[in-house]
Amino acid sequence: MNTDVFQQLLRTRGETCLSIVVPTHEVSRERRNDKIEIKNAIHKAKEKLALHTHAGEYKHLWDKLDELSATIDYLHNDKGLALYISPSLAVKVIFPFEVEEKIVIDDQFEWSELAYLVGLSLPYHLLLLSEKKVRLFSGQLNQLKEVHSSDFPDVFAETHEYAKPGRASSYAPQANVKGFEKDKSVMEEIRIHDYFRVVDQHLHKESHDQSPIIVAAPIEELGIYDQVTHHKERIVAHIHGNYTHKSEGELGELCFPHMVDHITRLNEQRVKDFTEAIGYGKGMQDIREIVKAAREGRVRSLLMEQNYHNRDYDINELLCDVYDHKGEVVVMQQHTLGSLPGLVALLRY
Repeated sequence: MNTDVFQQLLRTRGETCLSIVVPTHEVSRERRNDKIEIKNAIHKAKEKLALHTHAGEYKHLWDKLDELSATIDYLHNDKGLALYISPSLAVKVIFPFEVEEKIVIDDQFEWSELAYLVGLSLPYHLLLLSEKKVRLFSGQLNQLKEVHSSDFPDVFAETHEYAKPGRASSYAPQANVKGFEKDKSVMEEIRIHDYFRVVDQHLHKESHDQSPIIVAAPIEELGIYDQVTHHKERIVAHIHGNYTHKSEGELGELCFPHMVDHITRLNEQRVKDFTEAIGYGKGMQDIREIVKAAREGRVRSLLMEQNYHNRDYDINELLCDVYDHKGEVVVMQQHTLGSLPGLVALLRY
């Protein structure tokens, strides 16, 4: 999920905007009721539309809602679903985190869940290691797509030949064989080190964007890779175990909690940076001053807690002003900002 859809929803104002958010389930036995719950929510939304809109507009929105709801895949639900409908827009969004049911009709969309989703949508890579084969995936949220290139997937090729063990002395029938086996073990470890060095070079070519990296491998292979990699600062999580035969969906579910933890740590650091910026006159807490600074293009980063609202100010317009001036909007979990207001800004100047 990139910011394009989020910005599109933000900029939709002054028309009838219907937002439907419904909890769903991943597990099949719990998923059985999702279709009923979603259809009930859509029915409630249509009743609300009938009360808040005139007949012509109601019919148009009803048809768009039916068309969008027909695209729902009830066999592959995640933890939440949202439908956003207006005369100019129809968007379906799936959430990998728990949501509460909402049905809102207003002159702008209810976008707090989507804002938090954008905050979690940091692209990353998963490197799946074994001593026989290496696979690379590009990821976002709990969705992964395998990279297929000249370098990945990579299958380990035996490039060194060993001489067969010579005849042992009659005085030490096992000594030569044991020595050979020890030498062979050392050579195998050297080969794996060399192999992982090459893999690390290939990784640099495929992921030169400095995105976070998650490495999954048996613990021995993880130890070897950590000795040779030049990407230590980018590795945000190690997952112990052999996951070679897992599907992309299973691997995505495995990676997502680690990315949430990483983003949480990033946000905690952002809060520390903001606290330090106050002393330099580049941290702003007053909403009136933030709105003015955003219009002037002085906001570098806007830090906002999930579900933040302010009755006195148009937050949609504020966020659009930040985006228009190439600023950053970071949406965090509730209470991440602690005793600070739910919305603060780091300034360029």
